[in-house]
Amino acid sequence: MMKKHNVRIDSYLKEKITNRGKNISSACKTLISELPNEIINKLVTMSFDEAKLHIDYVYADFNNSQSLSKEITLSVRFSADIEYIINRCLTAWKEKANTSDVIKILLAVGIMYQEYKNKPSSSNILLSTKISPPYVCYQHGNKNNYNVKTEVTNILKQIPDDIQTVVEPFMGMCGLTINVLDTLTHLKFDYYVNDKDTNLTNLYKCIHKNTEKLFLSCEQLINHLKEDTFTFETVRSRYLDNNYDNNYDTATDYMYLDAVSVRHDKQTLKSDYKSSKKQIERFEKYIINIRAMHNYLIKTKIYNQDALKMLKKFTNRKRTLYLFDPPYIKNLYQ
Repeated sequence: MMKKHNVRIDSYLKEKITNRGKNISSACKTLISELPNEIINKLVTMSFDEAKLHIDYVYADFNNSQSLSKEITLSVRFSADIEYIINRCLTAWKEKANTSDVIKILLAVGIMYQEYKNKPSSSNILLSTKISPPYVCYQHGNKNNYNVKTEVTNILKQIPDDIQTVVEPFMGMCGLTINVLDTLTHLKFDYYVNDKDTNLTNLYKCIHKNTEKLFLSCEQLINHLKEDTFTFETVRSRYLDNNYDNNYDTATDYMYLDAVSVRHDKQTLKSDYKSSKKQIERFEKYIINIRAMHNYLIKTKIYNQDALKMLKKFTNRKRTLYLFDPPYIKNLYQ
């Protein structure tokens, strides 16, 4: 008899699994067993963090707040063939993944395969490692450009294996941070990131410290928007009055205002998002990336200070890599 597995998933993912008119056990088996070998082979060549990002693609099409619900535990048994697939993934990701993590990833990939297998233009997402970073606010610069990312990755691969510390004085939207952590997974080092933007680092600290508390704050804001007890102006006023250090409401307001304001200035509501429904739909596209971003930020120590002070702090550190990706200054020569 096959081993019983307990898998913790939320109600939204359960709905995606069972929306084909099957019970949960049958649906789980179908989603995994019908995955082609080429997809499994590609999946096990990815890092664990890359593989986990496929879960976020499942959430990318949601238009309500069900993904913010509490997790539930499902018990399922699989066939020998599926157990073999699970064990392949466990072996590939070694100590980073447990069985529940692997099953959840396989279910997410299975959902994507079922949804995209008849759409050639979309199905390549299942075989691609060029996954977009899970930004939780406006992406400055162009780190998501594949050519730029490839060049940065090639440089990072030349980093000596005995590096002990990485210091990034200008973390910004974490485009470089994510690239470093994806590329140097085989190395062990202390990673220190910094940005002078207090609101930005507050958001990152909240994601780093307690994602569930941030999810709760986001859910409360969404409920206020649905009930029309909050408007763009209400949130903007609350945002301006809030304190900064690890303040979850401020982090929530920062994400929301960034999502729906003109040129992400957090001052003026964009005309496309006049209705609360449109604002919520836009805001939720940021929310779905919180857990994925946490998986990166948890590997770092976050600072909020002047870049020169940050550099002086590590002057005497040996085997240190300094990553300089300074702020983009518009109209510099005008």
